[in-house]
Amino acid sequence: MNDLSLIKKFPKDFIFGTATSSYQIEGNGFGNSGKSHWDQFAKIEGMVFNSQDGRIACNHVECWEKDLQLVSDAGFSAYRFSFSWPRLMPDGNQSLNQEGISFYD
Repeated sequence: MNDLSLIKKFPKDFIFGTATSSYQIEGNGFGNSGKSHWDQFAKIEGMVFNSQDGRIACNHVECWEKDLQLVSDAGFSAYRFSFSWPRLMPDGNQSLNQEGISFYD
């Protein structure tokens, strides 16, 4: 079975989509963002390959328009993404970070 034969089995109105996670693509080194549990985890020696962290990730912050074009070019009709709560609420409390909100707007 090849890829095309599998796709032909889906109903014509089926919506193919893709998804991303904020920490995995955005990074966390900009916009007055707070620290997440992943930032703390990545600091622990031996927990992350080559001691890499998510400060830059794949730089979606700078490349988001190209990234969304890739989603469209791949033929996806739906895209699910997550918000970075440390970006929206850096202190983990009730104060909102306008710079973080503006990124998602």
